[in-house]
Parts: sequence; structure tokens; C-alpha cells
Amino acid sequence: MLRLKTIFLALIMMTGFAEAATYRYNGRDDLIGKLQYHRIQRNDSWESIAYYYDVGYLELRRANPQISSLSKARGKVLLIPTQHLLPEKALRKGIVVNLSEKRLYYFVDDYTVVTYPVAVGRAGWRSPTFSGYVSRTKIGPTWRVPKSIAAYHYKKHGEHLPESIPPGPDNPLGNYAIYTSKARILIHGTNNEALIGKEVSSGCIRMFNRNIAELHSLVNIKDPVHFITTDEKVGINHGYLYYEKTKPYRSGDRVEIYDIINQMSNDGYNISVDRDLVKEALNKNTGVPMAIGVVHSY
Repeated sequence: MLRLKTIFLALIMMTGFAEAATYRYNGRDDLIGKLQYHRIQRNDSWESIAYYYDVGYLELRRANPQISSLSKARGKVLLIPTQHLLPEKALRKGIVVNLSEKRLYYFVDDYTVVTYPVAVGRAGWRSPTFSGYVSRTKIGPTWRVPKSIAAYHYKKHGEHLPESIPPGPDNPLGNYAIYTSKARILIHGTNNEALIGKEVSSGCIRMFNRNIAELHSLVNIKDPVHFITTDEKVGINHGYLYYEKTKPYRSGDRVEIYDIINQMSNDGYNISVDRDLVKEALNKNTGVPMAIGVVHSY
């Protein structure tokens, strides 16, 4: 299995899309990827651009708050948020789904991470936070419709859903599913890729179909799974301190950046922070990593 995974990784890193999602990293630095840019063309949509660059819809919109309409902004340049701070070191094993980012990280080994945009649970059906593991995987899953979803669908649309939907184009699970140890919480494909990167599901995690096919080939049964809601990340890259702030998945979360910096100082990091840059990052709230200071020793 390990040899097959190594061969598969070598193959996907040779392709254009996978190169944007698969990274080597080390134990000292926390930043992966690089920002890209896209000049808006006729017939572009937010969804088509997100799909091309393998980012989520809301990620893309949040990174470009100055542009509300693509049709009115032809010729202007979008920032593509293909740079990320990794989740905290203690979680860097197996699958980490950051619900605030709407992004999944899979740590293949101690040096390789793959990351993908995801859709998460909508209001009233929020995806849960938990720590568990991969319980099983399935090619061509059957969707056994939960009673709560069937009742909601009937109330909203006046239609009865069947008890189960077999593999095929009408199946909202797509062609691959990864089952977690949390009851009824799956990571799966979709029959509507335009919704990836949004808050639209009934609690499960949806992925682009090309991405879930890739992830399905990488994961192992019993791999750790963590669902988190981290809207503030701090990390180091080549001696600079970076801060990534995005919109919280749940309301009421307090700003913790200064507590994080103080804890790093207590842990022995010698840090100089520009508080004006911190304030700018908080005000922009774009989800794009921003250098806010210098780490003199670590």
C-alpha cells in the first residue's frame, strides 16, 4: 500500500492541477503554496475560476472583496488564494477539515500534504467539530437518505425522496465516499460541483469529483480525522511571522491573535510584530496569509 501511495503521489505531482494542491513541507516552516493571479475574461464565473485554480467559491470571493461583479470587472486581475498556513503542528497527521477555511488537508507523511477546497454544512445543518478516524471508504456509494433530510426536502419542495439513491448522476455523494467514525458524517464527491467552497451541505463534506477520487486513493482506514473551526492561523516561513484570518464558521468566536503571539513568546520564540499589520489583516479578513512580523530565533 505504501509503495502504491508513493507511486500515485509521484504521478499526481506531475500534473498541473495536483501541483497546485500537493506540497512538500518541513517541520520548521508552516506556509505552503504561492499566490496566483487571474485576469478576468468574458464568460468567466466565480465558479469556473474556482474550479480551474482548485480553490473554493467563498475563498475566492473573500480574497477579492473589491470585486462584486465579474461582468463589470473584465480586464481586472483577481488574486487567487492558493497559499495557506498549515493547521497547528499537533494535528498534522491524516485528514484535517478546517470548516472556517472550507478547506481539507491530508497529511500523507511527515513531509507531504495535499489540500483541497470543500463545501461544508449550512446554517441549521452545521458540520460538527470532532476528532475521529476513517472508518471505511467506498467507490460508487449508495446514499441512504436520513429521515431528517427527507422531511426537510418534503417541507421545502413538496417532494418525497426515496429511502436510498443508488450510484449514478442523481446521487449527491458522487462516485467516492470516505466514511468517518462520526455517525452520518462523510467526505464525498458531488453531483453539483458549482457548490464546492460554499456552506450548503447537511453536515457532510463535499469535494470536487477529481479531488475526492485522488483523496480516496491516498487515505487509509484508521487515518486520524479532525474537523476544526480555526479562523486564525499563525505560522513561520523563512524567518517571517504570518497571520491568516478568515470568517469564523460559528458566530461569537473572539479574536485570539495576541494570545497566540504571547504564547509563542512564552515558548521561546523571539518575535517582533507590527501591530498595524495585524490590524490590517483583521480588517481585511481575506483568508490570505499576511506577513505581520519577524521571528529572530526559533
